[in-house]
Amino acid sequence: MATSQDSKSTLRKQLRAKRRALSQESQRAAAEAVANHIAHSDLWHSANKVALYLATDGELDPGPLTTRAREASKVLCLPAVLPGKDMEFRLWETGADLSMNHYGIAEPAEGAPMEPDLICLPLVGWSRSGARLGMGGGYYDRFLAKHPASTTIGLAHAMQELDSIPSERWDMMIDYVATEDGLWNCHSR
Repeated sequence: MATSQDSKSTLRKQLRAKRRALSQESQRAAAEAVANHIAHSDLWHSANKVALYLATDGELDPGPLTTRAREASKVLCLPAVLPGKDMEFRLWETGADLSMNHYGIAEPAEGAPMEPDLICLPLVGWSRSGARLGMGGGYYDRFLAKHPASTTIGLAHAMQELDSIPSERWDMMIDYVATEDGLWNCHSR
């Protein structure tokens, strides 16, 4: 009998292959469109501290959004992996030293933890109900469970949308999803 974890693993493999297969042109266009959708939202205008990420494995690149955030003088932070499968967000200043974590992802080498107003996080899969499929490590789930005041926007390609996603009791829902096609409020359904 297939378990929820088996289903998630299969979905991850399929969706990661699909997003990696996107052309660089499609990736760039989607990243620009997502930045436009978010930058014109009330969420963006009311946020001071914004958490982003550095894209890997075909994730939607928040680079254009990073540029807009710096132009708007927002305080930026990036996730940093901690021992015990936890993470925190740390200040990300222009030109700051970054180091590679054990996943090969650059993160701030040091700094005090920050509590972002707005967390933009990568998605492998998503549904309009706010269910998300991540990479499977549970880092964002654990962080969000401890910091429910932060507003979350999942960044993804439209083709990563699923009608439903198998979930476990520890899976945290997200507030919004932004793709090249628009920005969806997951609580308005």
